[in-house]
Amino acid sequence: MTRKNKNKLTKKRIHEEAAFGRTRENMSEFGRAGEANRLVREAFNDVLQPISDRYVSGRLTKRMVRIIHSDPVRARGERIVTPEALPMLEGFNFNRNKLLADTLYAPWHLYLDHAAGLFRIHIPFFNAITMVDTQSGADDYRLIACATAIDFENRDTKTVIQQSQHILTNDTTTRSINFSLHLPPGNTHPVILTLGVEFFGGGIPGAPIASRYINAMAVIKVVTG
Repeated sequence: MTRKNKNKLTKKRIHEEAAFGRTRENMSEFGRAGEANRLVREAFNDVLQPISDRYVSGRLTKRMVRIIHSDPVRARGERIVTPEALPMLEGFNFNRNKLLADTLYAPWHLYLDHAAGLFRIHIPFFNAITMVDTQSGADDYRLIACATAIDFENRDTKTVIQQSQHILTNDTTTRSINFSLHLPPGNTHPVILTLGVEFFGGGIPGAPIASRYINAMAVIKVVTG
């Protein structure tokens, strides 16, 4: 073997040589973060298409890497997404161009019963104009709430979705909204709660607006027990 070939970086060398041990550890955990990212996005797939930005996969993988790195028990390269660290996902916005905090100003309250599988989101009386950042060209909008029980080890999710009625952007009615999300009782896996706003318009009531840059959804709570 020539010196040039001996020094050539190959997949075989990375997987076998001791000098690349740290590289193998990083690759293993990055792959685990990518799998966790895909599982979360698959769980919310039914609502994400008109909301998420084009970079959501990379951003979510980066957040999952941080979560994996916080595992205090397992050795480097063996660390996983733990229920204790998953609340680090709270505040993650699926659309970086439109944050939930900059879209929905109305406060919400949570009622969480993990054992019973009941998760409620209550938005008290609010003015439909002043408490939502309505968009140019939007005629109406709806709120979307999701809850998913997620088992990272067995790659399994159970998701429930609820949507409010469509609300006109010029509607001055004071209203409250309640979501009751029911998952199977006795679930022992973490539950991720999201809340979002989707806009419609273009002169046709209820018609989706082509641009996904104006819709918002974020993780508002992770329930671990």
